Amino acid sequence: MLSKTFHNLPPERQQAVLDVAMGEFTEHGYEAASTNRMVASLGIAKGTLFKYASTKAALYLYLYEQVLTELALIQDDPATYTTPDLFLRVEDLFEALLAYAAREPLRYRFSMRASLDTRASIAAEVEQVRQRVTQHHHGALLAGVDWALYALPREEVWELFAWVMAGGRTAAIRVLDADYDHDDYVALVRRQFALARTLLRGGVYRRPEEEA
Repeated sequence: MLSKTFHNLPPERQQAVLDVAMGEFTEHGYEAASTNRMVASLGIAKGTLFKYASTKAALYLYLYEQVLTELALIQDDPATYTTPDLFLRVEDLFEALLAYAAREPLRYRFSMRASLDTRASIAAEVEQVRQRVTQHHHGALLAGVDWALYALPREEVWELFAWVMAGGRTAAIRVLDADYDHDDYVALVRRQFALARTLLRGGVYRRPEEEA
């Protein structure tokens, strides 16, 4: 939460503060981000920055929640999805998020770094924000799923879905550890989807004779 002093600023000044902070966090990560560089770029005193946000962590978490909410709205939009297959719907969502990344590259890259940098000292607080924002945003993703596509019970399909997502997250963390590159990340996740499809089609989907 940012202060009333911040929200009393003209909108363009608010945006300038947020853009500078987000750029600093994205470039350097939370730990190495410097409030000194932020205030130098903004041309303000350090005390002024801390009148806007009580701590560096408060500023970081505010930015993360703001961007994550934008991404959650994409996930909530039924127009994001083109298929009744849960696993393909996740790929639809990923492509929609890539379109967001093309429009808002800094915001998307910041969200990726914040979500995946488990080394940061505030990783637990980041995870709390992620859970709070995303816990009610699976509705559109699940609403159009045809569970009859699968030979397994719905609960087991959901467990497999969680496993696929966890694997993608682990792989993405490796990319971040190696110094984040967006093209590498996109290629990696698309490869993970392809591998998951190959594996899941061996035992998750109903065979044509089972559908008859």
